[in-house]
Amino acid sequence: MTAIERVRDALSSRGSRIEEQGRDRFVAQCPTHDDGRPSLSVRQGDRGVLLWCFAGCHRKEIAADLGLQESDLFDSDRIDYRYRDQTGKVVTTVRRTPDKDGKDFRQSGKTKWEKGTRPLYRLPEVLQAVKDGRPVYFSEGEKDAEALVLAGVTATTTAGGASNPHMTDLSPLAGGDVRLVPDQDTEGEKYAAKVSGLLEEVGAAHVSVWRVQAGKDFADHYAAGFGVEQLEEVTTSEDREEGHSEPPEETEDDGRTVTLTPASQVRPKVVHWLWEGRLPKGMVTLLAGRQGLGKSTLCTWLAARVTRGDLGPSGPGTVLWVTGEEDYGYNVVPRLMAAGADLDLVQFMEMKLPTGGTTTPDLPMDTAKVERAIRETGAVLLVVDPLVSVLNGKLDSHKDHSVRQALDPLFRVARDTNTTILGLMHLGKSKQGDFTDRVLGSTGFTAAARSVLALIVDPDDPEERRLCLGLSKTNYASKHEVPTLSLQVVSAEVQVGEETAKVGKVEMLGVTTRSMSDLLADSDDQGDRSERDEAEVWLRSYLEESGGEAPSGDIRKDCQRDGISYEVLKKRKKKMGIRSEKSGFQGKFMWVLPEAVTSAGNGDDQDDREEKQDPDLCQVHECSSPGVDVVPLDGKRWNLCHVHATDPALPLLLGGQRTLTEEKSA
Repeated sequence: MTAIERVRDALSSRGSRIEEQGRDRFVAQCPTHDDGRPSLSVRQGDRGVLLWCFAGCHRKEIAADLGLQESDLFDSDRIDYRYRDQTGKVVTTVRRTPDKDGKDFRQSGKTKWEKGTRPLYRLPEVLQAVKDGRPVYFSEGEKDAEALVLAGVTATTTAGGASNPHMTDLSPLAGGDVRLVPDQDTEGEKYAAKVSGLLEEVGAAHVSVWRVQAGKDFADHYAAGFGVEQLEEVTTSEDREEGHSEPPEETEDDGRTVTLTPASQVRPKVVHWLWEGRLPKGMVTLLAGRQGLGKSTLCTWLAARVTRGDLGPSGPGTVLWVTGEEDYGYNVVPRLMAAGADLDLVQFMEMKLPTGGTTTPDLPMDTAKVERAIRETGAVLLVVDPLVSVLNGKLDSHKDHSVRQALDPLFRVARDTNTTILGLMHLGKSKQGDFTDRVLGSTGFTAAARSVLALIVDPDDPEERRLCLGLSKTNYASKHEVPTLSLQVVSAEVQVGEETAKVGKVEMLGVTTRSMSDLLADSDDQGDRSERDEAEVWLRSYLEESGGEAPSGDIRKDCQRDGISYEVLKKRKKKMGIRSEKSGFQGKFMWVLPEAVTSAGNGDDQDDREEKQDPDLCQVHECSSPGVDVVPLDGKRWNLCHVHATDPALPLLLGGQRTLTEEKSA
């Protein structure tokens, strides 16, 4: 059995959905994280299988969750990388025998070399490429070199690890165009610096360093569906070092020059608004508020007004929408329908991957593509929910320089296209400092934004059902001149074919007589709410935004994500008059707000039935299906749904188990 067959069988036994992408290539649901749609890329390499999870799961973890050793990802127990001289004769062999960690290197043939005498990997091909004037890609190991060859280019590397490139004869690369593709870590950076210096010594015509778009090395990059054309050129380590005694020399192709412009020659500009005082055109605005308060629902109300031309004299406009948290079909579109949007003027923006899947744009890498989409559609508003979902995974959203690296190009796009960009941000639980200080992530988000809208619970509403929307920061308007709006999220129904969907809808109540500064101050003076009150506010907001009802399993999962105790929620549920209703025969239990309760609820009986079943919810994926007792071999009981209890791959998770029925029969 080949490595890719082993992986396919292991995924199938776990019930993962598999989608074929071509010969020896497919995508599947990743076993390491909750995967609603396939995000694990699996493809055949030269000597084994290449794995890449777009959610960031490591291949070792994936293998373990499939019940495999990392060595099982290779097609044989022994992988030989043969080093040849210029005539093609094998002079030394690096043997890789995968152990439990996937690597164990041995060298055979000639093992003792003088400094600068070891041959390059794939030397005959390298010599031919230099002769033909084709670039040679230089990786940090044989595995990545083989992946580069699979991608259709000439590739080489050095034997002996990242610390010993000086032992290899690099003179065959004299006069060549060498493109270094090191590992994306500290050792890789050091390796690139060493090799760059050695290549300059032997007279390479051009040396450049290239960065992969996914993972640690080119093998990860290639497994994720990217090729050499997606590599990004960067400067070498030496170029990035500080403390040069002399300024760097300008290169012949450096077209940049310093210009000085007197202020008297700069034409003053007037700020124009998509929404007067709140959303400036050609700039980035943040909408910040607590998780589950209704920010996404508010954006659908706003988008609907843009598509109808209700915000200003410009008339109807196109809205682009990017989300990393919401499902378009289940959530966004029904809310847009409830808000009365022209659906033809709302377009969802996704990036199609080489594997055939889709993902959110990746900034700053996809900045040009985002700008092109805005220009092609003539969009006047771009909604990004949440804003951090479009930041490159390698960037730290809590560091100012990383945030600015990703967002500065986006701000330029807003300016050049005169488009309003609205980014949603969540708040932390801390109530210390100014409102903008509580926005999760780096202060770079709020510092760079020209306007920050705050969505908070109205402190004057004892039931905490009213919300207030006002300006927390603005660079171009007076916060005291822009009225604070009062609103609430109510339940609405929309017709979806022959069925009815319940969603949240914003209802504007008018303006408040108090400024947002006063409201924020009062909100802070109240101090932290008790855990029970916090849970009650969260639950009401969650159900209202979901149209008045939601599956108990979803509530359980999402409250844990937001730091709310599910046990506290269950206690507050009865106090709030929230009832449990079963959706269909053997369906899910739904938590329903009092105003949305139907006659099919059957009163307390349904609550009692759920209370009996709720502790038995599946413990593997925390799904809402009723559970059955499963007894592992160590005697510990697990609660699993009927699907997972019969999953043949489950022993890999629980260490072997038998059902309660099997135990009794034994």
